[in-house]
Amino acid sequence: MSAATGESLFSGKTSFSNIAKFPPIGKDKVIQTEPFLDACTGVVSILDNLGTAFSVPKKDVLGNIKKISECYQTNPGLYKTLNVFLENKKCTAAVLWLKRALEFLLAFIDSLVRDHSSGVEKENLRNNILQAYEPTLKQYHGRMTQFVFSNIARLVPHRTEFLKAMMTDSDAKLDMVFNDLSLYIPDFKSNISTVGEMLVLHNLDEQKVV
Repeated sequence: MSAATGESLFSGKTSFSNIAKFPPIGKDKVIQTEPFLDACTGVVSILDNLGTAFSVPKKDVLGNIKKISECYQTNPGLYKTLNVFLENKKCTAAVLWLKRALEFLLAFIDSLVRDHSSGVEKENLRNNILQAYEPTLKQYHGRMTQFVFSNIARLVPHRTEFLKAMMTDSDAKLDMVFNDLSLYIPDFKSNISTVGEMLVLHNLDEQKVV
């Protein structure tokens, strides 16, 4: 499927239609820096719809995107690909933590799609948040941070409210949200997986707890 064809399948009426998409990953496993960062900024915006409690985590993620972007701007020709960042060990901590945050977001929205496909419509999203947190970020957080996150998870909006926030047009339907999510997730997932592979390749996947 070409990028143009993929774009045409989106409804145009939900957040995931309108934000920048993660570029497809080719056999060369190259990630273009600027499109990747644009897509990261777009997907992080969904944290706004999880309530003000997620404003601090969002600020941290955007801070990592900014660090990578500022390094990119110093030499766009050299840092055209994220691969070069990691080969030259530039902004490695920012890339690592950005990858982990993206893994959390992916796990969360993927859980929504799976629940919908299975007919699970529980309004309380706390379990979705915690189940996404468990395999992605929790192992890198100390007890205090884990405690804070657990409390933040209590403040998320109900499923219906969150999904309505994903609709950007008055004619949007629930099925459009899930259709667009299903189209959005594959390239999102392949980008994160590729970044993870690069971090491991260059021995940069540090396991330190903060």
